[in-house]
Amino acid sequence: MSKNHLVTGPPGAGKTALIAELRARGLDCIDEPARRVLAEQRKIDGQGVPDREPALFTELMLATAVEDFGHRQAGSKPVFFDRGVPDIVAYARLFGVDDRAALQAARRCRYGATAFFAPPWRAIYRQDDERKMTFDAAQRFGAIMRDVYGALGYQIIDLPLASIAERAGFLLAQVARGASLARTDTDHSCFRMATIPSATSASTTKPCRCRHGRQARHHGCGIV
Repeated sequence: MSKNHLVTGPPGAGKTALIAELRARGLDCIDEPARRVLAEQRKIDGQGVPDREPALFTELMLATAVEDFGHRQAGSKPVFFDRGVPDIVAYARLFGVDDRAALQAARRCRYGATAFFAPPWRAIYRQDDERKMTFDAAQRFGAIMRDVYGALGYQIIDLPLASIAERAGFLLAQVARGASLARTDTDHSCFRMATIPSATSASTTKPCRCRHGRQARHHGCGIV
């Protein structure tokens, strides 16, 4: 099971507050690339911002997201990412720029199988100096993100429209549940089952010797 966990969703949906809560609980978290790139570019009056050169902005976010992913591969502790490489594909499509480099990187940089999605939430949505997108535009962007993550094979789990603490509890419970299921799948001995040739060269199934006590074909153990 991957130790890299994604929190995604459109702007203003509460991701950053959730990541801050997870960090306050002692977990390793990575801030989203977009705000870091915007801060760096505005500090130097750079061109890599959406209203100047959206293609350059996308390239800078992609480089940042890929670097973040690479730096967290050596450790063993779980890491929670505020956006990941697949989000850059969505940004490219939002801006109408070439998404091929981002798509290739998203296929290469794989996080956990689940993407935790903060859905658009009008009650908490606020615009600021960096978040100029309207709520309706954020909803459309969220739809693009869902399409991207779905096409890349991620399971999308919506975060509840609840308090920050409740969201954090929900996410951590889902992560723990996934880890528990992964241990269950690998702890029993079903996976070495195979077929046994019969006298007529047909194959019959060897009974599973794990705790299930059933034929392997009944619960997916081994090769039948």
